[in-house]
Amino acid sequence: MIAFNRQDFNADVSSKMDELRSSCTQLSDSDSDAKVFCYLAADLLDTTDESVFHYTDGPNDLGIDFYTHTGNAFQIYQCKSTNLSNHPNGKVFGSDPVNELIEAVDFVLGEERLASHSVQKLKNLFQLNPQNNRLTATLVLEGALSDSALEHFNNLKSAYRNRNVELRLADEKTLFNTWHSFDDLAKPRDVELKLRVDGEGLLKMQSWFCAVIRIDTLLSAIEKYGNGLFDLNVRSNLRKSRVNAAIRNTISTQKGQKQFIHLNNGLVIICTSFSYSSDNSQITLKGAQVINGCQTLSTIWDYFLNADNDEKIRLQENLRIFVKVIDNSKISNDKRLLDEIIVASNNQNPMNERNLKSNSVEQRSIQISFYQQPLKPALRYFYIRKDGEFDSFLNSTQKEPKKRYFEINGSKRRGANRYRHLDNEELAKIWWSWIGNAHSVNSGSVKLFSDSTYPHIFMERPSDTYWDQLSSTNFTYRASQLEELAPTQYQYLTAYGVSKYIEALVKKESATSIRKRRVDALIADRIISANANEQEISDALREDADYLNASWLRQMTYTLTEVASFVFLRKYDSLNSEVCKRVLDFEDMSYWLEHGTDQKLLDAEEMRGGILERSFEFVRQSTESYFANNRSAILVENRPKLFLGRREVISELKRTCLKFDQSWKKYPSESGLKEPGKTFLESLPELK
Repeated sequence: MIAFNRQDFNADVSSKMDELRSSCTQLSDSDSDAKVFCYLAADLLDTTDESVFHYTDGPNDLGIDFYTHTGNAFQIYQCKSTNLSNHPNGKVFGSDPVNELIEAVDFVLGEERLASHSVQKLKNLFQLNPQNNRLTATLVLEGALSDSALEHFNNLKSAYRNRNVELRLADEKTLFNTWHSFDDLAKPRDVELKLRVDGEGLLKMQSWFCAVIRIDTLLSAIEKYGNGLFDLNVRSNLRKSRVNAAIRNTISTQKGQKQFIHLNNGLVIICTSFSYSSDNSQITLKGAQVINGCQTLSTIWDYFLNADNDEKIRLQENLRIFVKVIDNSKISNDKRLLDEIIVASNNQNPMNERNLKSNSVEQRSIQISFYQQPLKPALRYFYIRKDGEFDSFLNSTQKEPKKRYFEINGSKRRGANRYRHLDNEELAKIWWSWIGNAHSVNSGSVKLFSDSTYPHIFMERPSDTYWDQLSSTNFTYRASQLEELAPTQYQYLTAYGVSKYIEALVKKESATSIRKRRVDALIADRIISANANEQEISDALREDADYLNASWLRQMTYTLTEVASFVFLRKYDSLNSEVCKRVLDFEDMSYWLEHGTDQKLLDAEEMRGGILERSFEFVRQSTESYFANNRSAILVENRPKLFLGRREVISELKRTCLKFDQSWKKYPSESGLKEPGKTFLESLPELK
């Protein structure tokens, strides 16, 4: 358990809610903090997948803010958020939230009450098969329960377990621990397992063995090592995985516990060595890491933690699991084999498309290109091909590449942030936007690692004809104009550097901070009173250009990335490898990338007056001109971020850039970087 830190928790909540507002298409900047907190809880503890997740908060919700439903497993949630500015030291809740959760449970179990349509639908689904359906009810608090309320909750938890209902509490410490469960983990070399073999269930080979083991030895290992037990290459998947409802349902009965060995594929574990006891009843593993079955083991542990003492004893007595253990030292000379074992060992959930392609020739080649000559040493980046790879690299002793290649000179940052690194999943979104497809990235309609799109991002690059077409405001994507060569590291880095600069600037201020700043200004200007209600504040903000501009820009990183590439093309004619290599020579671009695109450097002297600041000012002012002319059309949209990411809007933004460039020629820019008598394009620096 990670020690709770109040300051870190408050910062976590603020930053994660802000991030979710920007990334979740079901949310907008105008949604209340209470709603965003519900989505945050779902994202952390369950899922926001719309095929499973149902947001129900509103009139007659009966205390059910959202629920998820898969098979015969139903999870209902009640969430209580807090205004941390009013409660900087945390809020303590009494028994009311507990009682409201129980009322929600009783309703689902059959009690008649007036309910909203969505909540009534949940009850009807559950009541179709109440004997076999399983209900879990979770109270999520941006705070903690009082001692008396916690005692009340625990008493109810025991009582409702007899009705086949699991009550769960996720308070501030639970949330904090979940966010930080991967901090300060044991190093793989320090993990030692002692497995107890069940009867004669052992098959011994030279470099590996298979065995049926008792679950208690693995539960003890999780208690000791936590997520440090899981291989670095698969932890990232574990972080995103939902607890498997089917596994939980199976192990919730004695019959299921005894049948589990036949219903589950088991675990795959690698280690640096293993040894048998004299009677083969115990096997000791050193340097152990689970590479397959992490979700299985995590779900068992999650169930065990929330079980009463009698159930814990039954679980340890009844449950057996199949394991395959491989001595990694015997296959360490063939790193590809270990990678393939990790990919092939599917943990009952399909391996994502990105990881399946992580060991391809082109991915390995791109990774090498980011740290080998002729790239300047200060621009070397660790290119992450798959989930967990960078964590694994930082904890490894491999000879090549060396960690020092990527270390940021003079950096005082800790952990991974001391090193330059970029993720191919993020890079794919940036590059796809950079070459004219921001609309599909914004909508989420494209699967970047699918066989239909992947080659156009990692195996092909724009031809001269393509670049020429992209410099038009009416660009239409044509894969036939790509040439069969992967983009170079110079092209990727240019797109990455520009996009990360845009993102850093538009998200420099959080949505909450923007709102507070503008509300304070509206009060100071006497447009609204200090006692204005939420409706009055919302109405005033809808008329406030500063608030709308800042809020909308925050949602447009990929759109603005494509517009920026358009601006670069209008200035430099092409964005081929040679042009991009020269763009990287600009002082500000080089400084930005050398220091890992650290947002704290935005105001550094080296960043002033260069290609990044000048091009962004042009794009921002043009975009705000578009906002001014189309404010009403944007305001009527339920999801402005989707509207502002449409193909036709992006084309119009490009046209606005060209019009604005000419109409503003005789005026200086807001920063003074553009002189009177010059267009914005003319003010951009020339290639060296």
